[in-house]
Amino acid sequence: MRLPQERNHFFRERFKAEEPAQRRDAVLIDVDSIIPNLALMKLSHYLKKRRKRVILAKETGLHWRSRHVYASSVFQGLHTESRIRELRSNHGDSLQIGGTGVDPALRLPDEIESLIPDYSLYPGMSFGIGFLTRGCPHRCSFCIVPHKDGDLRKVADLDAVLSPGWNRLVLLDDNLLAYHDAAALLRGLIHRCVAVNFNQTLDIRYIDETIAKLLLQTDSRDYSFKKRLFYFSLNSKALIEIVREKLALLKDLKSSELRFVCMYGYDTSLSDDIARFSFLCQRRISPFTQKFQPIQGIPTYAPFEYFDCDPEPLAHLHFPQNGRNFERFLKWAGRKYAEQFGRLYMPLVDRIFQYNFKYAKAHYINTLAGTRDSSRKRRISKDS
Repeated sequence: MRLPQERNHFFRERFKAEEPAQRRDAVLIDVDSIIPNLALMKLSHYLKKRRKRVILAKETGLHWRSRHVYASSVFQGLHTESRIRELRSNHGDSLQIGGTGVDPALRLPDEIESLIPDYSLYPGMSFGIGFLTRGCPHRCSFCIVPHKDGDLRKVADLDAVLSPGWNRLVLLDDNLLAYHDAAALLRGLIHRCVAVNFNQTLDIRYIDETIAKLLLQTDSRDYSFKKRLFYFSLNSKALIEIVREKLALLKDLKSSELRFVCMYGYDTSLSDDIARFSFLCQRRISPFTQKFQPIQGIPTYAPFEYFDCDPEPLAHLHFPQNGRNFERFLKWAGRKYAEQFGRLYMPLVDRIFQYNFKYAKAHYINTLAGTRDSSRKRRISKDS
């Protein structure tokens, strides 16, 4: 997980000013990554072996002469689509583009996929990044992983993703704990004294006494490697009792060392979301809220009548740690309320700006006015 200030630092430091590319130079375009792009680093290794000058770019108009332009897109959305249109306009047939945001089925050739990433592509990197395992045994309806990576399997050893002398690692594994010998992978991290960021969360359902003991010995960190932190997921109310049971095995962890990623805007109702966030609030565990982002091949699903109960409990939920992130969900809920009922729910609006960004309250209310008025017109039209 990345915080906004880390993301801004990433953009400032990673994309340095470059001389314009010449015809034979290779330009690698990081379309929308918020962490170093693994595919581009492997491609860079491959191209440098062929004695090409490699340039990492965010803006590409400067490099119009290059006939070897490779772009990687991770996400989908209006911003990414706009960037891709710009790239096609600037580079035409010279552009080759891939990534989950374009086509989840596209893969690097095996001869490139097997290479060690070129960490020099992103100046100042002091950590490894990669996969020990790929795939997932589950088939969650909102997730692209089963379609993109298939069944769970081991794909690399620790030495393949961690340069000699380094002791920091960002793991991108989708479900490491579901691997049949996950204990051996954790022991390898412990033996090497590696500080690890489990970037895609750990599946708490697979924790037993053995795994719990190993996790407690693992130096799990946030993305900045500044604090001890374990990321799990809680995307369904149905998992609450399982989470309660597994947390008992991790009782030696402080609540501040736990973070639960909670997706919203897909298939949960208000009562589902209140149940999830209330459970975490009672345990003094902060959520990391993430709005569902449509991905090619995954149908968008959101309940039409999201508000199936009184929203009043939302106005009483507060997370001292990571509270600004939770307010993103509250703003989304406030917007949904205006859309569904044609009016603002002021207790929720007051709660959103109770602690942070109080100066932005009037602007938020004004932005919802258009939503409210549109909702009223739709209701009048429907009634008539």
